[in-house]
Amino acid sequence: MNSRKTLYGFLAFAPFIFILLGCIPIVISLIEDSRAKTPPPLAIVGILLLLLGGLMSLVGMVLFLIHASRNKTLDEGERIGWIVGMVMSFVICTGFVTTILTIIYYFMHIARDKPLPPSQPQADAWTSKTNY
Repeated sequence: MNSRKTLYGFLAFAPFIFILLGCIPIVISLIEDSRAKTPPPLAIVGILLLLLGGLMSLVGMVLFLIHASRNKTLDEGERIGWIVGMVMSFVICTGFVTTILTIIYYFMHIARDKPLPPSQPQADAWTSKTNY
């Protein structure tokens, strides 16, 4: 497997996992001590996991946007749809929906490299170099 595919796979799945893992300690701390004046340490761990997941989601979104803009296997409509969908989902939903879109994009266009038709020049979406 290509090392960039591994990086993109990590950036697709890790934010989702960190966001889910961040919600668990927060919910547990809310159930245990809802009347505390200071946040329990478990809630702070959950908040840190959520922040880490959000940061990884932002980095992943930027890299996936670059990949989508350079991917020659996408036609213009698909490219615009993926780019607008990722940006709008990040702006509106702050990361969680973006992680779902990046997972879908990863499986549709990165994990499975579909070749271009023979009539089109073969391009590498990772480096944007065209092979004639």
